[in-house]
Amino acid sequence: MSASCRSRSADGVRGVLGVQEPIVFAVLHASAATPLDVLVEVAQAFTPRFQVLGAFVLLDVGGLSALFGTPEELGGAIRQACPACRIR
Repeated sequence: MSASCRSRSADGVRGVLGVQEPIVFAVLHASAATPLDVLVEVAQAFTPRFQVLGAFVLLDVGGLSALFGTPEELGGAIRQACPACRIR
């Protein structure tokens, strides 16, 4: 099974300099086809704010909309960075 990559918005917003940004996370799931160390490299390419939780890498991607647009567009960018990832 390949890795799963998905974005999910939480209820709430983060304020930076008075600008309201939704709180958005992406989750990468390691598998035999895509080991955890590969997913950590992908996470580091997008944000310094990530955490490894077992077979999962949780990325805080809030505030990246200026660079990547919508969560769907961010998922596309992750897909390009990790072709073995399966986007849900």
